Amino acid sequence: MLVAQREFLRDKPEIVKRVVEAYARAAYRYAAEPDGMTKLVVEDAKQTGAETLDTAQAKRIVEGIQWKNTLENYAHFGLASGADQADCRRWRT
Repeated sequence: MLVAQREFLRDKPEIVKRVVEAYARAAYRYAAEPDGMTKLVVEDAKQTGAETLDTAQAKRIVEGIQWKNTLENYAHFGLASGADQADCRRWRT
């Protein structure tokens, strides 16, 4: 999930575009690796000073997240055309 102030989105569209593209590339890369997201959750917990997670705990967290691909995110935020939104609904069923 990415969060930004409306003013920033309005005033800095090129930065927003680069951040979103980098986020999408990173998410795709981690999702494509075996246990990539699990490893990321473990590492993130270490870096943020949160409670230490073992691999089994991180795996349960990752399994509980509803991951969405780019088209599904577009549809969720109303950025996809009607046809694209229909395609996304078919993928979920």
